[in-house]
Amino acid sequence: MLVTEFGGISFKQSDWDGWGYSNASSEEEFLSAYQAVVDAIHHSPLIKGFCYTQLTDVEQEINGLLTYDRKPKAALEKIHHITTGKDEA
Repeated sequence: MLVTEFGGISFKQSDWDGWGYSNASSEEEFLSAYQAVVDAIHHSPLIKGFCYTQLTDVEQEINGLLTYDRKPKAALEKIHHITTGKDEA
């Protein structure tokens, strides 16, 4: 089974107004929320792949992993670690 859209954590990085399915007010809160939704996917014996809802913020949606200007909302190494579910080197 593939999960083709999930997540949508709103983490505002500018004065741009928008929405997401849930909210984070800091990088730590954002990473914690991202970890929680991705861990659920990784721990499922049925799910073999996934696509997070937004790679970047788009117009009214501020629920991407990157801002509208393609800047990471958290350290890319941390996002990568959570996304892959592998221990950091």
